[in-house]
Amino acid sequence: AWAMARFSRTPAPILAAGAEAEALAPLPVEALRLDAETALTLRRLGFKRIGALMGQHRAPFAARFEKALLKRLDQALGRVAEPLALLAPPAVYLARRSLMEPIFTEDAIVEVAGTLMHDLVPALERDGAGARAVRLSLYRVDGLVETLDLALALPTRNPDHVTRMLKLRLNRIAQELDAGYGFETLTLAVALAEPMQAAQVEMSAAGASALEATTRLASLLDALRQRLGQHSVRRLEARARHTPERSETVTLAAPQTLHWPPPRSTRPVLMFPHAEPADVIALLPDGPPQRLTWRGRHHTIAHAQGPERIAAEWWSMQSPAPTRDYYLVEDKAGRRLWLYREGIPGREAAAPRWFVHGLFA
Repeated sequence: AWAMARFSRTPAPILAAGAEAEALAPLPVEALRLDAETALTLRRLGFKRIGALMGQHRAPFAARFEKALLKRLDQALGRVAEPLALLAPPAVYLARRSLMEPIFTEDAIVEVAGTLMHDLVPALERDGAGARAVRLSLYRVDGLVETLDLALALPTRNPDHVTRMLKLRLNRIAQELDAGYGFETLTLAVALAEPMQAAQVEMSAAGASALEATTRLASLLDALRQRLGQHSVRRLEARARHTPERSETVTLAAPQTLHWPPPRSTRPVLMFPHAEPADVIALLPDGPPQRLTWRGRHHTIAHAQGPERIAAEWWSMQSPAPTRDYYLVEDKAGRRLWLYREGIPGREAAAPRWFVHGLFA
């Protein structure tokens, strides 16, 4: 990536696995991140391109040059791993506690972590900030370090909430956490701090209720994420789309109250991921359905409401899709279905097809 970004004359493509050699071959030897003296010596010997080095016997290069030459070549071709040693800035909010006796149990770890969070609260209050992510580092007697990262739905300065989430996280990874001969030092750092705006809600019952609901939802999301994983808690989000099956998407859950736009017309409680074909009898080609056969069962329609015409999104499709006429129908047994006729009779289709797309309660 370093070589292609700096020495390729064409826009750097996304290389498939195994295509490194072909992409590197026309690049100059400087693209291997060699020092100036090594690159100059290679050019004097006639090796101006990386491709000229590939396939050569390695012994002469190992004898003539430092190990860095062959190492850089192997790293560029993916033969040798090159892990990145990232330098993290020191945490602004950090609390440390060295213990007289090592601790092993989960309860002891949680208790010390709660004390550390209490120590951080004054500094967070002073700066008007709250912890959005924290890192608990457990230093073992033998020098190894176990780290536990905790992300929160909303910034907080509540030690009880943080310790409760840490306890849930420890319960989840109890089998993976190796205490060895015990932990003698613990540190708690705020990995991500966000502003916490002060809000007065005592004068407004509605404001207090909304704040309490958001806080409780954030606490629930945090608890579920510690038990199920950070990316396991999701919710539906409305999208501005014409076709009903594309009008919502799945996204990560957020603590803010979900504002779902009111539908312009009635929508079913259960919508199928894919509409299911049905056999329908109608008195007129463009009239409402009278009888319906779906999933091997016959339904006589007692009431029908519609149609609601939904056209395709022509601007986002390569080929035009048929128009849909949706009907809300109720059979004589009281079952309510949402179905549509695909294609305008006589204009888009000679014999329109019918599909059931959802069910009402």
